Amino acid sequence: MFKTAVLLSQKYNRRIEEQLIGWRSEETDGDIIDPLSKTCQALSVSNIVGIVGPGLSRKAHLLAAFSKRIGIPVISYRVTDPELSDQNAFPNFYRTVPSDNSTALAIVKLFIQFNSTSCILIYQNDPFGSGAAKVIHELFIHNDLLVEKFIIFDLATLRIRGDLKTYLMNSATRIVILWVQPNYVHSILSNALKHDAAYQIWQKYEPESFPGSTKVNFYALFAFNATWSLIQSLDKLCSTMRNDSSSYVSFTESSLCFHRRFVHSDLLLNTLSRTDFLGVSGPIKFTSNTTDRINGSHYYVQNVQRSSNGLNFVPVLEYVDSDDWKMFKDTSVII
Repeated sequence: MFKTAVLLSQKYNRRIEEQLIGWRSEETDGDIIDPLSKTCQALSVSNIVGIVGPGLSRKAHLLAAFSKRIGIPVISYRVTDPELSDQNAFPNFYRTVPSDNSTALAIVKLFIQFNSTSCILIYQNDPFGSGAAKVIHELFIHNDLLVEKFIIFDLATLRIRGDLKTYLMNSATRIVILWVQPNYVHSILSNALKHDAAYQIWQKYEPESFPGSTKVNFYALFAFNATWSLIQSLDKLCSTMRNDSSSYVSFTESSLCFHRRFVHSDLLLNTLSRTDFLGVSGPIKFTSNTTDRINGSHYYVQNVQRSSNGLNFVPVLEYVDSDDWKMFKDTSVII
């Protein structure tokens, strides 16, 4: 969807200094330095005026700090770490995916609505998991709720630390929040069901914009919105500089990527903070005091059910922005 957004801008003949908007795509490995290294390499051969990504919180912190130094925006389609919501600390960072603050608030409202008071929290041991655990714990305390036990899913071993069966069977609560990356969900749930541990799982809050659309990964929608936000901002930047003789995308020259800086950084960031359009996952709008997108939070509660094909996730409740939870209506929308 990143490439789709760029190609769409070319179809609409969006140009920067008479040139169609170009793009460069890079795949990074698990090394936290890898995206920084590849960004540095790209800057040495071309003028990069914005970054769409990364997909992991631990990489986002480093890339956001680097983008601040060189003066270009980073717009993530997947990173939800609540620490990155601080506009003062991360002035060049934006995201089109709802942060963990929004998700934690939705969870708290779910508990209050159904008079639940406690849960077990399983989370992965990285910034994505620990950041979520922190914000959930704080919101629970503020609303007189209790996280009875924190259980770590170790990314190094891909296993629960300790005996999951013992944790579940000895707990007074039968509600478990599972906060891990989607590719780990099935193995954890299968392991729990194998032990015949009876419990309810309030998990899998998927911010999808079109109810009934299951064939398109929702992060792809956020990626399109992130890319289009950057394109829109560049287009508006150029419109305001038409009478300026200087280049719209010029950098201060240096042989070291850390010493290069986008000349019109402040103008581009101010333009981006005022972005307002209807994206493929709903309205896209930012403010000057947070990196988070305004509105656009859409969550489901899914019931885990056995079937002949294994485990199925069946939506039963939905939550849009700051409204209360409502019964899920299975509809198909074509736009």
